[in-house]
Amino acid sequence: MALNTDFDLIILDLTLPTLDGVEICKKLRAEKDTPVIMLTPKSEEIDRVLGLEIGADNCITSPKGKLIAMKKAFRIGRLLN
Repeated sequence: MALNTDFDLIILDLTLPTLDGVEICKKLRAEKDTPVIMLTPKSEEIDRVLGLEIGADNCITSPKGKLIAMKKAFRIGRLLN
């Protein structure tokens, strides 16, 4: 879909359940100039470096702590109401 549609920004999860986020990012970068932000559950610096090396413009780690996840969920709920 992202190869056939023009987006202003693509947010891509590195650990997709059925697809390889690394390969998707490589294909996107080979065919598009759209900025890509890579999300990864891994917090090691090498994982963020990998995301940047394969073509992501930024690599963001997702929170692992339950408290952080709950605070974000409450904030999203407030924004939606």
